[in-house]
Amino acid sequence: MTFNTILNPLPTRRKLVQATLIAMAVAAVILVTTVLPAEHNIDPTGIGRKLGLLGMSAGAPPPKTVAPAPAVAAGAAPAVPANLVSNAYVIQIATPFRTGEMQVTLAPDQGAEIKARMRKGEHYTFSWSTGAGPVEFDMHGEEINAAKDVFTSYWQADAASAAGTFTAPFEGTHGWYWHNNGTAPVTVTVTVSGFYSELFRP
Repeated sequence: MTFNTILNPLPTRRKLVQATLIAMAVAAVILVTTVLPAEHNIDPTGIGRKLGLLGMSAGAPPPKTVAPAPAVAAGAAPAVPANLVSNAYVIQIATPFRTGEMQVTLAPDQGAEIKARMRKGEHYTFSWSTGAGPVEFDMHGEEINAAKDVFTSYWQADAASAAGTFTAPFEGTHGWYWHNNGTAPVTVTVTVSGFYSELFRP
């Protein structure tokens, strides 16, 4: 059996040049009539508008430009933007954060105080409990060099426990006075966490 293999002759240089020129012309037509109107909103021939291609990419949001982070020298603290310093939701305080706990045992018909020394604007969270029955209490504060028995009362009630947050309206001592009106001793345990210089019993 005999097989005849027919090979197509290779295109001449002239035909290759012609094919290349035709391909470039077609690409140029596609670029001018479709790509430029659709992608760049440029329509020199008016065909893009007729085909509905003009401004197809106009609805796409422009790419976001992300500014590079400023370089920070080794060992230097990064700069804090001024708008963060004045943020109404952030209060910067130089006093160290601390947590303290104290107990005081009250005999029947006995009272006692626990206070914290604070500057104006400092604050803490607190919680106290008797673990038993209610006591009469007065949460209050005294300004520095206030006369005896001159104080500002914040919260008065009878309760076996209480919790909350407190911000000092002035510099001085701020805390609680408890009085046991019952017939058995009670021990009050108070925990304070926040910004104050000392937790103490007057």
